[in-house]
Amino acid sequence: MEKGALTRILRKTDAPMKRLSRAFTLVELLVVVAIIALLLSILLPALTKAKEHVRVIHCSSGLRQIAIAQFTYASENRSRPAHSKLWINSGLTWTNAVRHHWHTRTRDGGAIDLIEDGLLYPYLNTRDIYVCPTFPQYQDLAGQNTGSHCNHTNVEAVYSYSMNSYIGDVSFARIPQSGGGTTPTNITLSLTLSGIDRASEVLLFTEENTWLNPVRNRNPLNDPDFRTVSQDPTPTWSDAIGSYHITTINAPNDGKGNVAFADGHTELVSPDDTGKYGHHWP
Repeated sequence: MEKGALTRILRKTDAPMKRLSRAFTLVELLVVVAIIALLLSILLPALTKAKEHVRVIHCSSGLRQIAIAQFTYASENRSRPAHSKLWINSGLTWTNAVRHHWHTRTRDGGAIDLIEDGLLYPYLNTRDIYVCPTFPQYQDLAGQNTGSHCNHTNVEAVYSYSMNSYIGDVSFARIPQSGGGTTPTNITLSLTLSGIDRASEVLLFTEENTWLNPVRNRNPLNDPDFRTVSQDPTPTWSDAIGSYHITTINAPNDGKGNVAFADGHTELVSPDDTGKYGHHWP
């Protein structure tokens, strides 16, 4: 074979390899980038929802463990649960308690650790369980009204749950009413867990917001005690179930909160149902 013919054959064989090694054009790169951006715009909301779903399950699990600790405590104390102010040791009255102590590790000048000196800590001694992982994202929401209770910018939450004050100590469950008297006539108090009728409808523990919603609550999370107040003819409440799950940071009042009921089950509940579950039952 002549040398020139051999050279032509080699050039033809090499041509496809040169075409394969050609770089992407700018247009092709832009198309790829656009496709990736489109895929991300589709996938990110789904990933965000999935991540929040995991947090909801985590919070629900933590709340259930707290309820189980309460049941265990009650089983060793003639069915009487740990006090709503002492399951986390915040002090029985405002005079010996540090306000806003959901983000304060101690009270009384540091003499008492809120969590470790709480009545339920021997039954549930993992501190992280006392704070829902979603809570820190919402605790310092800019522009939200925290009332006169809290100035909690850049603080670390110690707990994010509260207990129904109408279960346990009757004397402390009495709440002054605007119309006079102490205990609303349509509220039933229960000294024991075993004495609660229709326990699946009675709130035992719940989540609270750190800010005020003027329609729903007069107090944000400011202690581990959950108190609702019913005033006829229009029911209102001073505390309300939290609303920071299944929503966005721009609509913090539109979500739901986890509730552990007196029969041990947990579920997501709208804050609008606070009056339904929070203080009265058959």
